[in-house]
Amino acid sequence: MSNNIIKFFIVSCVFCGMTSASFAEELFSQQVNFQSTSKHAEDKKLPILVFFSASDCDDCDTVQEEFLQPMLKSGDYLDKIIVRVVITDNGDEIRDFNGELVSVEAFSDRYDLELTPTIILLDSQGKELSARLVGMGAVSFYGGYLDEAIDASLQLLRK
Repeated sequence: MSNNIIKFFIVSCVFCGMTSASFAEELFSQQVNFQSTSKHAEDKKLPILVFFSASDCDDCDTVQEEFLQPMLKSGDYLDKIIVRVVITDNGDEIRDFNGELVSVEAFSDRYDLELTPTIILLDSQGKELSARLVGMGAVSFYGGYLDEAIDASLQLLRK
């Protein structure tokens, strides 16, 4: 494992309270605390990439396996984004940006979620920074669209 990946894993475990050896598996489970994530995002001037997924969504699996997991494993996005996953159909609650526990449904409704997969990029206050990615579309273009949204979000935060 490269030093960047090890460093990212340790930092992520500290910020997220994760102790599992499999960071990607833990990330894609429903353990979301946007209050602590927002503090980290503000300190580092990073956008929060929120991946809205559903358990029976084949396109969601494709986005996760073909794009998000490789991004995290590569180490190339450590200084570009913080990734959080919201699984829309599990009935869980998540800690919102203000510290309140809210249902996943209420959180999803706030962002007018209509379809999974959807990726939005947020600032530390929960405001959208760039155009969202809704649905899967063509796999061959998805990575480019994702990178464009990440870059646009970073520019807004860092100017």
